[in-house]
Amino acid sequence: MSPKAPPAEGPLRVVMANFHEDWGGQAAYVLTLARALRDAGHRLWVICPADSQLSRRAGQAGIPTFTSCRLRRGLRPFEFWREVRAFAAFLREVEADVVHTHGPPECWRAALACRMFRLRCRHVRTKHNSYRVAAHPANLWLYRRGIDRLVVVAGALKPLLAGLLPPERIDVLHAPVADRFLATADGGPFRAELGISPETPLIGAVGRLAADKGQADILKALKLIRTQHPETMAVFVGEGRELRRLETLATELGVTNRVRFLGARQDVPAITAALDVSVLASTGCDASSTVVKEALAAGVPMVATEVGGIREIIEDGATGRIVPPGDPARLAEAISATLSDRARARSMAAAGREAMKERFSETAAATAQAAIYRRVLQGSTP
Repeated sequence: MSPKAPPAEGPLRVVMANFHEDWGGQAAYVLTLARALRDAGHRLWVICPADSQLSRRAGQAGIPTFTSCRLRRGLRPFEFWREVRAFAAFLREVEADVVHTHGPPECWRAALACRMFRLRCRHVRTKHNSYRVAAHPANLWLYRRGIDRLVVVAGALKPLLAGLLPPERIDVLHAPVADRFLATADGGPFRAELGISPETPLIGAVGRLAADKGQADILKALKLIRTQHPETMAVFVGEGRELRRLETLATELGVTNRVRFLGARQDVPAITAALDVSVLASTGCDASSTVVKEALAAGVPMVATEVGGIREIIEDGATGRIVPPGDPARLAEAISATLSDRARARSMAAAGREAMKERFSETAAATAQAAIYRRVLQGSTP
């Protein structure tokens, strides 16, 4: 089948796919980018599990979804091949120019659907994490022949792919920050809800509760912070398997009465606005943290560990503070310094907000991503 004539101008027909059932940075990325591309005039669809948060939120945003694929991991040959065929049928039905995948399950299904059924669309994959990819034969085929273009969310990830793809076949596009975080939010009602006074130092972390997100280090840092700022409280927004372990650790550290585990929340912009310091304590999984961008976009001081492409987002000492991962003492020191010098913290946060507007807005991301799609369709490299 001859290649599809690449649309040099005008709207593109894009299908995004993601396997996550819960809500997190990757699903948020997919929805934010899909909405931004849609608002820029392109046609968008999302393939995702029927009972996923992404399916529900995409529907609320008016983006049509295809939910006949469960996109489960593991060895399920019959289900896998059925979903490869379902992918192919749907991509052909909507006459997709591009299928854009974000995780391994949908990436394999799209790659095989496009190649086995000789579809006219092109396959773009975004790698969101900082895990190294093994250069075994299956991955060599997937990255060299099953994907037409690879996008990474930070330049720091390129070395992890050196054995799979030449650099000219890899684009860098950081995750965008949703425009709603650039709007002024009032954190007062959230503090009132929890009974936290405006004067109480409040730190917080947004993200799934997982060992590699470093919430345990934040609890350990909180105990140290309270020697200088005894009234400090910490809130954790998100769900995950680490909840019980973190609750036990808080008890062991004697900080239970200064910690709130809030679970999943829909009012994250208001919670972020209520913080004196937003904290990212990841130990290696984050490549282009959305949470960091959201806090800076909201004008909230940021302390983050040096993981992935964090130095491509934060200028240490100018728009936020960066500390080594897995070091609660250094984390506590940076947070305490931020709480002690509020004037400098506000200045850095304001500088960070301007950087987010200029570099990571939804509009900027949609423009850059559409340009990548068109290059793929035209068979060219940067």
